[in-house]
Parts: sequence; C-alpha cells; structure tokens
Amino acid sequence: MKIVSDLLVSVIEDHAEIRHDYSGRGMCGEKCFGFVVENPEAAIAEIQADINGIYEPEELRQECRKRLPPELAEILRRWESALYNEKICGRI
Repeated sequence: MKIVSDLLVSVIEDHAEIRHDYSGRGMCGEKCFGFVVENPEAAIAEIQADINGIYEPEELRQECRKRLPPELAEILRRWESALYNEKICGRI
C-alpha cells in the first residue's frame, strides 16, 4: 500500500536524506521510508513551505485520498461527514 505522494517524496528529498529501506514497528510487514536530518524542526518547516508552494490544500487531500485502501477511505468519509454535521449544527 502506498499512501505518500510521489511529489511529497520529491519535496522531502530536497531537504533530507531518504532511506527507502526503513522498516519500523506497526508497519504490518510493509516498508516505508525514513528521512534523516540534523534539525528536524527546520526541515519540516522548509518542507511545509515547499508543499504550500506546490499544492493547493484540496489537491494534496485528493492525491492522498486516492491512495487509501477502501476501508480507510470509508473511515475518513465518516469522520468528514461527522465534522460537517457538527459545523452545520454550530457545535464547532
């Protein structure tokens, strides 16, 4: 299962060393990538700034959503529906 955007990976690669061989706890046998930086806070801020310059928030949301397996997409849809209902009712 691939959830991370290829564009997001390319942005991260501009700011950090990417390790594609990382396998961590809770991965259910799947591989993921880790990235190594000296100053995580600064790197994350730079990555976020680059993402904001590339994507509109809805575009990023849609790209990530299409990578979700159906069961996770359904959970997300339910949460979004509940949030929408709370906003309509004026509770948030």
